[in-house]
Amino acid sequence: MSKLYLVVVDILPRTDSMDFTLFVQKMCGIFAAYSNATKVVHRFKVSGESKIVAIFEVMNILGMERTISGLWRLGGVKVTMTPVISYENFAKFLGASSKLTELNQSELPDDHLYWLQFDVEYTDKSIEDLMDIWKREAEKILSARCEVGLPIQLYKVVLERQVHAFVSVESPEKLNELAFTLPLMQELGDKVHIKCKAVQKLEIYSKKILSDYM
Repeated sequence: MSKLYLVVVDILPRTDSMDFTLFVQKMCGIFAAYSNATKVVHRFKVSGESKIVAIFEVMNILGMERTISGLWRLGGVKVTMTPVISYENFAKFLGASSKLTELNQSELPDDHLYWLQFDVEYTDKSIEDLMDIWKREAEKILSARCEVGLPIQLYKVVLERQVHAFVSVESPEKLNELAFTLPLMQELGDKVHIKCKAVQKLEIYSKKILSDYM
């Protein structure tokens, strides 16, 4: 059975004159080198930062270890690997409608992409209250994807109240408006902390930056 992981690669400063463009090209090759054991579901370059974020589907953990070892051999990287589950499966656990919880295999658009990290506290709520709010949250966001066509992919961190979302929204203003319509934001208020990063698909960034480089 395959498992999902959120992999974040921080490219660290080095004392030698590292060519960042070629470095990223090598990283792209490593991500694709062990396709029999691992599959890259999503991979992004964080805009303006030396950081890569990816979702891996792992059939064989040893294959994933080889991929990570390949990154370490490049030198100057910090790798964080976090087990996650699909948000659809989490929504099933919460009791959301089965019409909304089918796994979404569609590709995200190539532009206007953001990476959102949600951390949820509930110090003044029971676990039952939290699950009820979160069920309505899941149904709202998955309904927006199924009925309105919102391009979004979501993953929940295993055993943590943390969700990662990759979404395409045409403007920062629209993204801001969307966040304030969510039940978690409306009912838990300052108990929900959101981090937002603009991202680019890694392969598109790599092709563009390499064409400029050449």
